Amino acid sequence: MLLIGCSQKVTEESLIEGTWIGTSGYEDEEEEGEPNCYPFEDGIEFKSEDTVYVETYDRDFDYWLSDKETTITFLDKSRYYSYDIKKNGEDKIILEGLFSQEGRGCIMVRNKD
Repeated sequence: MLLIGCSQKVTEESLIEGTWIGTSGYEDEEEEGEPNCYPFEDGIEFKSEDTVYVETYDRDFDYWLSDKETTITFLDKSRYYSYDIKKNGEDKIILEGLFSQEGRGCIMVRNKD
């Protein structure tokens, strides 16, 4: 039996190319409501393996994936934003808030235009 779902490996390379935009919220493992992963829902563009442009602030943040590619952490100056990250197909990711971001979540879709 083969299960298909949110199990694709998330790598820095798989995030680069295009702009990721929040399309809906994510709560209790369900797509629900408006995106809730401020400041990332307005759009982010992964520029390299450690830099992401954040549309809301019109500047770059640093980021890194955990060793197991299941957690992504964004750093803006001295503030951290940590999320569980799951890839659901080539052009869809799910962010679920951790620590200070707990209770936040969104589904983001890649726009390659």
